[in-house]
Amino acid sequence: MPLEKLGCFALVVALAACASSAAQADSAIPARACTADQGSDRAMCVAMIGAKRAVLSGTTEKVVCSPVDPHDLSDTYAVIEWIRDHHDRQDEQLGAITEEVLRELHPCP
Repeated sequence: MPLEKLGCFALVVALAACASSAAQADSAIPARACTADQGSDRAMCVAMIGAKRAVLSGTTEKVVCSPVDPHDLSDTYAVIEWIRDHHDRQDEQLGAITEEVLRELHPCP
């Protein structure tokens, strides 16, 4: 299997695993996983941020009001950039960091 397809396959598997449960978005994955430029850590990071964003934006207690289309990865990239800029927080849980950053970026009225 070509490397490009293997990367896409890993991302699809990670997305499916994350989407299977809202609890996955709060798992104990360290934010440090998002410092990887590629590979399974990067795929897991992107999937987990997307899952957490969906939970925060789609609940009845909506806490994130992002105007960005759910398929647009700009919120995900903003979270990853924040993590890279805050070395002292990279050992914290990815879900907690994602919520903090997205609440700051897109607070609900």
